[in-house]
Amino acid sequence: MRRVLLVLLISACSTPLEPLTVSSESLALGSQLVFTGRTVTVEGEVTVTNPSTRSRAVAFSVTPNDSALVARLDGAPTLEAGASKRVLVRVTLTAPGEKSWQLSVGGAVVHVSALGVAPPSCTTRLKWVGRQFDSDVVLENEGMTECYFGKPFVRGDVGGVLSPPELNRAVGPGQRVVVRSRISTNGAPPPATLIVPVLNDNSRVALALSSRCIEASRVQFEETKRGCAAPEKSFVLRNVCELPLRVTASARPGDVTIRGPLATPSLLPPGGELTFFATNDTARTGGGFGSMRYEVIERADLTWTEAVQFSPWTLPRVDDTLTFREPPAIRYDALVSVAGGPAIEPGLAHLERTFIAGAIGSPVQDLQFAVISAEGGDFFATDAGVRVVATTSSEWKQDLGVLLHRAPQSDAPSCIDSFLRALEPARLSGPNRGLLRDGVPLYLMCFTTQQDSTSLDGGAALTALQNALGDRPFSFFSYGPNALGTDGCQAQTTASPLYADLARRSRGSTLALCESTGTLSWNGPRKEFLLSTPNVQASWIQVELDGVVTPAIVNGARIWRFEPQRNSLIFEEYQVGKTITVRVAEPCP
Repeated sequence: MRRVLLVLLISACSTPLEPLTVSSESLALGSQLVFTGRTVTVEGEVTVTNPSTRSRAVAFSVTPNDSALVARLDGAPTLEAGASKRVLVRVTLTAPGEKSWQLSVGGAVVHVSALGVAPPSCTTRLKWVGRQFDSDVVLENEGMTECYFGKPFVRGDVGGVLSPPELNRAVGPGQRVVVRSRISTNGAPPPATLIVPVLNDNSRVALALSSRCIEASRVQFEETKRGCAAPEKSFVLRNVCELPLRVTASARPGDVTIRGPLATPSLLPPGGELTFFATNDTARTGGGFGSMRYEVIERADLTWTEAVQFSPWTLPRVDDTLTFREPPAIRYDALVSVAGGPAIEPGLAHLERTFIAGAIGSPVQDLQFAVISAEGGDFFATDAGVRVVATTSSEWKQDLGVLLHRAPQSDAPSCIDSFLRALEPARLSGPNRGLLRDGVPLYLMCFTTQQDSTSLDGGAALTALQNALGDRPFSFFSYGPNALGTDGCQAQTTASPLYADLARRSRGSTLALCESTGTLSWNGPRKEFLLSTPNVQASWIQVELDGVVTPAIVNGARIWRFEPQRNSLIFEEYQVGKTITVRVAEPCP
């Protein structure tokens, strides 16, 4: 008997509770007007009943659970057996559009929906009812739909709104709302604006509460180049108030010239206009300035003065003059050392075709060129010393040609050591006296494809050479090595760190054996002149030789030409001893 009762008791306890019942399985909360940036809350309710014989706690679940819907049981959160209570539902809408949720109340499901409606656009304006400075302002709906407004306010520390309009109702087409404002009238009223938010489209309408009855249109100056004619720009003074005004204008001196009805009083009815014209003076580059003051007369005892400001900007125009004074000749001293190395022959063959054959093509009149050996001993060419030659002779080319093809005897001869030996005081006397001349640039030039065997680093080599030269300025140039290919000459590989350091310290350069000597900075007459002004066009260039304008072609013969890719002016002949003046002038549009 006990077993039967126990089974019945367990069965009764495990029987699932019946779902709660609701008065309606759907709850439509209707449509609500939702303004941009604002929220709208709408509420509704359904009745829930507990059909079971026991009291129950009521639990809610919402899908989707986005916190926009909140439900609660009216009163205590439990339902007695057979009891009914209201379920209060609150929905928050933040944007137009239809929203729906599935609300579960203790197993009973209620479908909740709400519709956010976007307000229509509306057309409104503000206008004065009475006098300008202390009067009512009308907010009038001129459109065909209802308008909704926020709380009006005054921008500017001159007063405030005395009687805000009723904003808890729609303003229908053709209806108006009156806003009363008060501002200070001590002298000319400072700028102040009455602003009324328009909730329909999150915009606003505004009206100046001071001397801004005259509205000046903005002057849009175009970008004008310096020294070029500037176009005349028009602008308008417009009466935007509801009362007639008299206006007198006067221009102030500056970078802007004003033309129009100046100094003559003009009566402007509501909506009336005065047209003026402004011209920018382009005599200088940069920002200009200017203003026009106008006096507004409402009546004899009430006037105010305002100004229209101008800020034109004049762009620079290319107008540059370059002067090149060409010396009468190249004048320099040079010491050349060949240290050889593996696979140097193709590079030397290239040098023989370029350096020896045509390196000195300009009118050199004063050249001393010494050829030395990197193996040691005295200067090459004679046992007695160096051979010093002038440009009228080809002996230096012969000496250099012989030395370039003379294989060094040692495994790693040194250009640096050979220069230091050649510059010993004993070697610079006797037949070699006068090799190094005061005030003449000195070039130390090394031809090799291997590392220098000297024990000096860049700093020590520079110091040793400076001591040997008595602080005479010099530049160090190294030729080689190359990445050699089938044709014998290819791209330059990384230069010796020692040579690169010494070239940098002495303002020289590291060159490839396969390069010509064009990168040497010969301090003398040139045919090519690099222009410092970028993006030059040929038609902008005027050339003068010793003050005489010289066209590119004279009597059918070309004198000079412009190379835009190199941005250079190139002469067909050397202009020895002349002053070359190049003017680059961009024409006006």
